Amino acid sequence: MPASSEALSKFIIIGENVHCSRRVKLDGPRCLKEDGKEFVVWKEKGQPRRMEIADWFKKDNQHYQSGLVSHCHLAVEYGLRGDPIGAEYIHWVVQRQLDKGAAYLDVNIDEVSPSLDKRLASMAWIIPVTQQAAGTTPLSVDSSNTETIVKGLDVYDYAKSTPMLNSLSLERLDVVDIAVERKLPAIVMASGSAGMPHSVEERMEFLAEMMGICHAKGLKNKDLYIDVLIYPKSASAKEGLDGLLAMEEVRKTFGPEVHIAGGHSNFSFGMPLRHLINAVWLDLAVERGCDAGIVDPVTVHPEALAKLDRDADCYKRTAEMILSEDDELVMNFLGDARDGVIEDPFAKK
Repeated sequence: MPASSEALSKFIIIGENVHCSRRVKLDGPRCLKEDGKEFVVWKEKGQPRRMEIADWFKKDNQHYQSGLVSHCHLAVEYGLRGDPIGAEYIHWVVQRQLDKGAAYLDVNIDEVSPSLDKRLASMAWIIPVTQQAAGTTPLSVDSSNTETIVKGLDVYDYAKSTPMLNSLSLERLDVVDIAVERKLPAIVMASGSAGMPHSVEERMEFLAEMMGICHAKGLKNKDLYIDVLIYPKSASAKEGLDGLLAMEEVRKTFGPEVHIAGGHSNFSFGMPLRHLINAVWLDLAVERGCDAGIVDPVTVHPEALAKLDRDADCYKRTAEMILSEDDELVMNFLGDARDGVIEDPFAKK
C-alpha cells in the first residue's frame, strides 16, 4: 500500500540544497552564456539575477570541464572574497526551500576544498549567511570532518533556533559527545566503524551498537533521525528493497518516537526520470515508516506525492523497478524510460 496523505503531510523536510556538491548543467536553464561570459542565473522577486562563473573558478575545475557548475561552491567563493553576490545567491537557495516547507536546512561545504583551513573559513561564512535568510528555521550542520562541524556550531546563533547535527556514526564517536554537551537533535548513520553496510542485517547490527551508545549517553529517541543509508539503484538492482526493509526494521526495533530519515535523492542518481523515481521511492519509504529525510523540496515534495496516481502504469512500473532485485527488469525499465515509453507525470506540458 502507498503512503497515506496524513503520513506524507507530517514528513519532516530537511532541505538539501545549501550543499557545495550540488551542481547544475552549464547548458541547462540555471546557466546563461552571454558576451563570452557564463553565469548562474535566478530570479529574485521576478527580477533576473546572475552570478558570473569567473575564470578563477573555472581553472582546474573538473566539474566545469565536464559541463557542470557547483553553484553553492561558487557562491561560497564569492563570499570569501567579500562579494555580496555570494550571500544573495545563498539567500535565494534558502528561500526556495522555506517556501516549500523545509523544517531544517542542511548545510555542507566539504567540497569547497581539501584544505581544513578553507573549510573552516567557509563554514564560518555560510552559517551566519544561511541563518540570516532562514530566520527561525533551524539548520542541519553537516560535514564529514568533526572540526568543521564544531566550527559551524560555534558560529551558530542559538537565539534564533537549535541546529541539528549531521551526523553521528561509529566511525567518529566523539561527535556523540558534542550532541550530548550541546543538547542537539542529530542524524544517526547506519555505517560501521570500518565501512558501509551491504545488507539489512548489517544496517541493523551497526545501528544497534550506535543507538546503544546514544542511549547510554542520554540521547532520546525523539531527537534522533536514523539514516539507514540509501544507495543509488544504478549501483545494484538489490538497492531499494534493502533500504525499505531496513526502514521497517528500524521502526519495529526502536519504536514510534525515533525518526527515520536519509538522503532520498541518492536513490535515483545516474538514472532517467529522476523526478518520477524519487517521488515513487519516497512514497514507498513513507509507507514503511520513514517520516523525515534530506530532499530537494522544490522538485520532490511530500504533499505532491499525494497527487500521484497509484493505478497509473508509470507508478506501477517504477514501484516494481524499485522493489525488484532482477537486473533484467531494471534494465528494461531504464531502456523504456530513456525511450519515452514510460510517461513522466512531472514533465512540463
